[in-house]
Amino acid sequence: QKQPRFDFGIRGLKTIVEVKIARTSGDFARIEEEVAGDLGLYFTDIQNWDRMVVYIYDDSNVPHAERYDTLRSALVARDQRIRDIVFVQRPGMIPPRNQRDPWSPDGAV
Repeated sequence: QKQPRFDFGIRGLKTIVEVKIARTSGDFARIEEEVAGDLGLYFTDIQNWDRMVVYIYDDSNVPHAERYDTLRSALVARDQRIRDIVFVQRPGMIPPRNQRDPWSPDGAV
């Protein structure tokens, strides 16, 4: 049973913010399907939420900027309540994922 929860909302703006991370080129199709599948469930409370912004962090080792316009067009065409899609590429000073130390909550590796 699906019980999606959006990442956060700005109640004063009636705006849901959905955050996604892309690590491979295939993740862009997955992101489209996830957002499309959750739209109807996110907007059941129309008194509090009537629009959405999708924030996508591109953590790919090689950025896939050529996929941004395609995904943006597909999502906006699905629902007029999706007002914007924001793409942010991993900063160049952050090494590729396979060169980073593993993360742990206590800082130990």
